[in-house]
Amino acid sequence: MRGWEWITSAHAITNKPCKLLGILLTTTGVEAELKVYNGGSTSSPLVFHIFLKARDSKVFNFGDGIFLDKGIYLGSFNRIGGVLVRWEI
Repeated sequence: MRGWEWITSAHAITNKPCKLLGILLTTTGVEAELKVYNGGSTSSPLVFHIFLKARDSKVFNFGDGIFLDKGIYLGSFNRIGGVLVRWEI
């Protein structure tokens, strides 16, 4: 099953094993950051940390996907306008 979700705050996308296929990230007016975790909360293992300059949008495509065995949690939503997450179970 493939899915996508637009979120505007820290959020668990799924708690099932999955592949993270891509992220579209938009900032508000200043520098922004986003953390991606393997699991359902910020206490889960950190997968990566994205920093983006002011007034920018960026697409991250991960080809065949990044396998996350405990799910996807997006946290540290600092100055993020929104995030479109593509994933599959």
